[in-house]
Amino acid sequence: MRDGPVLPSGWPPALRDVERFLPWQGRVRPSGRLAKVPLGWNGVAWVAVDARDPAHWQGVEEAAALVRSGRASGVGLCLTPDVGWVGVDLDHCRSPEGELTVDARRVMADLPGTYVEASPSGRGVHLLVPGTLPDGWRRAPGVDLVTNGFLTVTGEELRAGVLGAAVDLAGWHARHAPVQLAVAGRPSARRHSSVADPEGVLRRASRARNGARFGALWAGGRCGYRSRSEGDLALMMMLLYWLGDPPEDTGVVECFLASGRARDGLTPAYLSRTLATARAYRAGGAGRPG
Repeated sequence: MRDGPVLPSGWPPALRDVERFLPWQGRVRPSGRLAKVPLGWNGVAWVAVDARDPAHWQGVEEAAALVRSGRASGVGLCLTPDVGWVGVDLDHCRSPEGELTVDARRVMADLPGTYVEASPSGRGVHLLVPGTLPDGWRRAPGVDLVTNGFLTVTGEELRAGVLGAAVDLAGWHARHAPVQLAVAGRPSARRHSSVADPEGVLRRASRARNGARFGALWAGGRCGYRSRSEGDLALMMMLLYWLGDPPEDTGVVECFLASGRARDGLTPAYLSRTLATARAYRAGGAGRPG
């Protein structure tokens, strides 16, 4: 966290003096990822709380004081649908030298005038966008939209917000709907809800005898295949095994798009065709892939 004031000069004025902040503590999950757990005072100690409960909300300086005392790791902002702001959390889009990926720069260009700062790890960025989101997607590969939850705050400003900036948030949201929603819209897929658990699949598959190969494909590697599409097919076949027979199309696609193989240019037609080919190979007697 920055020395001095937590919130830089470019922070949105409408969110500067609100009591919507909480300190958080970093805790490592079984998956190895760091969870940012919001903390609240219960009269005896600082404990994990639901960030959406306004009974625990504080001013930013009060939350920052706990960080400076060494009892918390950072500060976060509690966003709810009525506040009129949306947090856009972009993961793994910033190099150690501070260079942003093409996708991150595109999001910033599409949402002009919005405040942007570095994430706690330094490898991601957070945007604060004025407006409300329509119904629909809230998560895509590398993107989380926070409308009713907790957004960590570092104060490491990358771009100042512009007061009164005109942002077509609804239009951006519609244009960037993840491709798996088009697959989920098919009548055969609507009969069942997805029960995919990408992190659980990765954890189980990585412990298998061919776990190294699964992990490499999951990370986006070719693993000796001549083309990227052949690697996509190989991972789809593995996902069919690990998701159980017969997994729903939406569950397989959801896991695939959570992997390092997700990229610009993937279309519903390509994903459906690759999945259909993987199912055909499996039906033809292919055993455990890898």
